[in-house]
Parts: sequence; structure tokens; C-alpha cells
Amino acid sequence: MFLSYASRFGHAFIDWRLYLPEDWAEDEVRRSDAAIPENTEFCIKPAIARALITAALDAGVPCAYVLADALYGSDKSLRVMLEQREQPHVLAVRSNERLLAGSFRTRTAAEIADAVAPGDWQRLAAGEGAKGPRLYDWTRVRLLRLQEAG
Repeated sequence: MFLSYASRFGHAFIDWRLYLPEDWAEDEVRRSDAAIPENTEFCIKPAIARALITAALDAGVPCAYVLADALYGSDKSLRVMLEQREQPHVLAVRSNERLLAGSFRTRTAAEIADAVAPGDWQRLAAGEGAKGPRLYDWTRVRLLRLQEAG
């Protein structure tokens, strides 16, 4: 897995960790054939991402915000870590992810999105893709922080 740093000047990979699938971690012959170090253990991808991001932030890498897709955005431990550090972030979540928004009851991301007025959405490009601009609909909803009320 790679951690990438991006700015208006471009992007670069700044750190990495070996992701070892669980079946590989348990297969001594396969590990030996692939020269995988003995101290490399199975670890889920979101935990690796937390370690990479934490190391970069602890090293003082300047970061306006952290971006990640739904695999990582659905990891509550990552969201809590970023909130505790007061690190701005934009993390995608699955539509069935339960979140605290507005009231002190949880709703799915889809339910929260459905409650947003049509005029409160903006269509913005997220860069050029192979078939032209990658357009996404965006809105901003205040979520209650995971580690503290208010």
C-alpha cells in the first residue's frame, strides 16, 4: 500500500507498507518462496492506512486535508484519529454507513444525503479522467464528532 502526497505541483508516493493477504500470512511455504520477512504479519488495509497517515503527520508532513475512498472512510478508527488530531479530511463512506448528523441519532449516509435540499448540492470536477472530467455531486453536512459530543 502507498501513501501519496498531492499538491498543485503534482503528486508523489511518500511512504509504503507491504499488505499481506491473510492466506499468504498463514502460508509459510508461499512466504518463504516470496522472501517475505518473518516479522510481516497480516493487517487489514485501514489499519495500515492509519499507520502511514500517522507517521506522515507525526513527521510534520504539511497536509491541508486527508483524502481517502470508502474502504478507508468507513474505518471509524481512522476518522477518530483524524478528528482527535483536528486534521481536516474528506473521506468517502458507503451509503449504508451509519453517521451522527444533526440530531443525536444515527442515520445512514444515504438517508442523510436524501435529506439535503436539491439546491444545496454542487457538481464539481475532481480532475480529468480517461473520458473527460470526473464530475461528482458534493454537499457539506455537519457531522457530530465521534469522540466527543457537540
